[in-house]
Amino acid sequence: MSTALKSAPPPSRLAYLDGLRVLAILLVVIVHATAPLLVNPQWLEQPLWYLCLLQNPINRAGVPLFFMISGYLFLRTPTVSAPMPFYRRRLPRLLLPLVFWNGIYLLVQTPPPSLSSGLFNYFRTLFTGGSCYHMWFLYAILGIYLLVPVLEVLARYGSRAHMVSLLAVAAFPSSILPLINSFLPFEASVYVYLPMVEGLLGYFILGFLLGTTEFSRRARIGIYLAGMAGYCMDLWVDLTTATPQSIPLPSQSGYRISHYFVAAALFVGMRTLFQKYPQAEQHAAAPLAHLSRLSFGVFWIHPLLLKVIDRLLETDLIAGPVPALLIQITVTVLLSFLLAAVLARFSLSRLLL
Repeated sequence: MSTALKSAPPPSRLAYLDGLRVLAILLVVIVHATAPLLVNPQWLEQPLWYLCLLQNPINRAGVPLFFMISGYLFLRTPTVSAPMPFYRRRLPRLLLPLVFWNGIYLLVQTPPPSLSSGLFNYFRTLFTGGSCYHMWFLYAILGIYLLVPVLEVLARYGSRAHMVSLLAVAAFPSSILPLINSFLPFEASVYVYLPMVEGLLGYFILGFLLGTTEFSRRARIGIYLAGMAGYCMDLWVDLTTATPQSIPLPSQSGYRISHYFVAAALFVGMRTLFQKYPQAEQHAAAPLAHLSRLSFGVFWIHPLLLKVIDRLLETDLIAGPVPALLIQITVTVLLSFLLAAVLARFSLSRLLL
């Protein structure tokens, strides 16, 4: 295993990163559609529940992949090391959509009698995690963006060992320590530091390490086996902790060490696929780039569509819950990309997607 040329400037677009971004948003949509079913005891041990359970460990890799893609792109870009220019350029791209969509989802979710306190609720939700469940991602990535200039300097001038050490520091409290606790007769606690951006910084660094390393065939096989082991680990834990009274679903935390393994396997697998088949990369590059650019719009739109389509499917027109779930996911994905593409044609809406 040897590192790639870290000093080489990153290309304008990489097809495998576009492919990963499209895969990531698809996994996010699926996990948001299946999670309510997975944690509902009334579906326990039914075919639909097992179907959702089998894909859940892979679906949970969607958000980590977004952080890994950003980590690879930013930590290879020397221009991000200047803090103020980076903040002026990047933070508005997250803050403007957050300010707008927080209001949209609050309007949708607020009953008419409560609209009188709308302004108070707007600022309350804006400063406490957002008005919809998926907005936590924006707050986490905003926190990491504040660290990007420092991380890029470390990635450029530091050694590989420095980045691995930082990865271990970021992942330890939220991913490694809980694993240690599960084997100890007592619960270990660390008071030296708190989780850095809830441990998600580890994925950011991992993406840089995986994207700038050339792996041998044996190393890739090892990563794939680790991904399979992580998948089986999450599947077993979720299955054995589910009871008719409650379904805790431990794998939904996103910080388990198994999630790192699964996300790493998907990242390396996509990169290797495009490296081995350059002709396929050439044909897929343009459509993947287009879909990739729409992924942020899909992120904002899809929870609203999931809710609307779910209500429409509560009729007796669909024979069985499995077809209903497949229709909900398929229609949500197609409409989300379509609406994102339409809105992207207008200069003002592009600022909000």
